[in-house]
Amino acid sequence: MISLIVCTKNKHSLSRLEQNIADTIGLVYELIIIEDADGSIGICKGYNQGAALAKYEFLCFMHDDIAYKTLNWGPVICGLLADKSIGLIGIAGGIVKTKVPSDWKGRYESMEIHLVQHYRYRTSEPLFLKTNYSGLKLADVVTLDGTWLCSRKDVLQTVHFDETTFTGFHGYDMDFSLQVLQYYRVCVSFEILLDHFSEGQHSKAWIESALIISDKWEKKLPVYAPSFSKRLLSQVELQNMKYFMKLLLRSNYSFSNVFKILVKYSLHIQFKSGLFGRALIKLLEYRCRLFITRKI
Repeated sequence: MISLIVCTKNKHSLSRLEQNIADTIGLVYELIIIEDADGSIGICKGYNQGAALAKYEFLCFMHDDIAYKTLNWGPVICGLLADKSIGLIGIAGGIVKTKVPSDWKGRYESMEIHLVQHYRYRTSEPLFLKTNYSGLKLADVVTLDGTWLCSRKDVLQTVHFDETTFTGFHGYDMDFSLQVLQYYRVCVSFEILLDHFSEGQHSKAWIESALIISDKWEKKLPVYAPSFSKRLLSQVELQNMKYFMKLLLRSNYSFSNVFKILVKYSLHIQFKSGLFGRALIKLLEYRCRLFITRKI
């Protein structure tokens, strides 16, 4: 039996999802809907409220823009979470989280994913995204994408969604994953497939949440799953830094602020002096390209 928790802007728009769940889950469940029409609650607080209301041991936190393709996925989740070493399961996750601010997947193919991604903000056909580098039905990761997260009540008694720090709709999933990782395994399942009908956007709000995560978890980062090759860590830090600097400039952060961020998140052993020089050169290139583009 599973308690399903959805935080949504409009509970009346969930009829398709409700029918899809009923057709596919394959066991007894309850659906807890937290309505946040004006965004004043935030997804962390909404999920914490839902978890407090849940009557079943297994909990599934899900976005409202998904549809399940796998039949009888409920018993699969219950079976996986019966392993008390596992605290959190998703369908997309990163195998390394750098000190440099980043999203859950990073820039260096450092992810595990099993998902059909649809696109709302650009014209593109849906993509079946699958990695499964280990070849197993379950892969250990360190962070999960928040589209779909499954856990247990006893886990939520140890950790919680940080509604004080993350009041909006970004960063909560990586932060919660890192919290769970301190006590349990965090995994991606390849037995469950779903459609996700929108892609994430790296807005200024997302940038700020990425900075907060790197600061909050500074003493614990970097962290990586057993499948990640540690020799690649410096390269991943550099790739994430280059991407993040480009994103900052595109989002109208000043050159001086971007340079300060480069320095701040480069002063650690994984980001060697040679890499700092390469990152600085790339920052200057990005700035010149952006300047020329805007002039044109």
